[in-house]
Amino acid sequence: MSEYECERGDENECESECENKKDKSLEFFKNLRDEFQGRMTVKFMLTQKVAKIDGGMLASYKISNLIAKVGKPHTIGESLIMPAVAIVLSTIKKQSPHEVTSVIPLSNSSVSRRIDEIAADVESQLVLKLLVNEFLL
Repeated sequence: MSEYECERGDENECESECENKKDKSLEFFKNLRDEFQGRMTVKFMLTQKVAKIDGGMLASYKISNLIAKVGKPHTIGESLIMPAVAIVLSTIKKQSPHEVTSVIPLSNSSVSRRIDEIAADVESQLVLKLLVNEFLL
């Protein structure tokens, strides 16, 4: 049992714990509040994980776009780019590359799917522009 909490169900012990804290300073209770508010919550941990995954997904789309622009095989993501990113992270940032590279999907099928999605998006944007703007042939 920590110095801040009473064990549930033992009212006598809880009352004595509360008696011990009634003369504590305001600073004690502010610290207690800050400690409580600063704890790791499930929501906070999930939010951090989602942010990493979203960042990894965005990086995957941007890298897939680059692969399409240079016309290289889709397998270059796994065979060259991911190892290069790992080297940069471990050498310059002194960071564990696995944490970053594990959330960036760059398999052959992922890159191919992203390139297809980007192409379909560009095509739909073009069609929309052509429908909105009047033009002469």
